[in-house]
Amino acid sequence: MKTVIYCLIVVSNAAALFASPDSCLTLDFFCRAWLLEPEHDKLLHLSAFFLFTLVLLHCFEAHSGKLLPVLLLLCGVAEAVQIYIPEREVSWGDVYANFLGFLLGYALFAGSRLLRSGSRLS
Repeated sequence: MKTVIYCLIVVSNAAALFASPDSCLTLDFFCRAWLLEPEHDKLLHLSAFFLFTLVLLHCFEAHSGKLLPVLLLLCGVAEAVQIYIPEREVSWGDVYANFLGFLLGYALFAGSRLLRSGSRLS
């Protein structure tokens, strides 16, 4: 059940990153909220990548070292594919927000591993 919840979080965050106010069919309040306005969507990008990073690193903890480059690459790719999505535009600010979300998620993940193990990360 925990895995299903994690997958739902990842899918909902991915959907939120690519949603546009005019094409959103669910969560009407969220889609019409100020987060999707261009000047406020950085918080959406940051929180989506924060949760995305935490969930993936937690689910694949044994392979977290291999996942880090993939997650870093996704910070830029998630923004680059928006070239092909109508009503979306590419922004360096969004890439930076994705990267900051990744860094915060990784910091929390690494910190929790340190606290659990009481030793240094390898």
